[in-house]
Amino acid sequence: MNSLDLDRAAQTFAEATDLTVGVEEEFAILDPHTLDLLPRFEQLRSVAADDEILAPSIAGELIKSEIEIISGTGADLHDALARQRERRRRLFALNQLQERIAAEINRTLVGGTQEVLVEQLGRKGGVLGRTRTNKIVTFEGGAELIGRTMPVEIVESGSWVLHGRAARVPV
Repeated sequence: MNSLDLDRAAQTFAEATDLTVGVEEEFAILDPHTLDLLPRFEQLRSVAADDEILAPSIAGELIKSEIEIISGTGADLHDALARQRERRRRLFALNQLQERIAAEINRTLVGGTQEVLVEQLGRKGGVLGRTRTNKIVTFEGGAELIGRTMPVEIVESGSWVLHGRAARVPV
């Protein structure tokens, strides 16, 4: 078995003139209020498609609540970091815009009733389900509601989650 000569490898690296530098960062996509992971990668990628710098620089990860941004090849570390800072700025601005738009849309649902398919118990009590348009809704209820579709009156909204109360007991 050959051993690795670290001194020689370091010297070869130090003498090389054809090096390139790139930076990758991975970000978890979180609800800013609850810090829950949000599966929003596809949504962010879709809205980033119009940004000629950001669009080719983002990549998905195994889970849909993570996003990766890539600097591309920089002439040196300073250049790669500057390119990455610009991509990071654009990604964060895009995310803030999406959050504002989602909050505005969700505010229009307060006072109305949505059909909700109950999926699971909530981590903070009650149950969690989704509307026909895939919006997350939480409301009081127990495990007996899982798998049922029921009307829920929306009483409060956030950017990514609606809060409500059962409009009637399911049959």
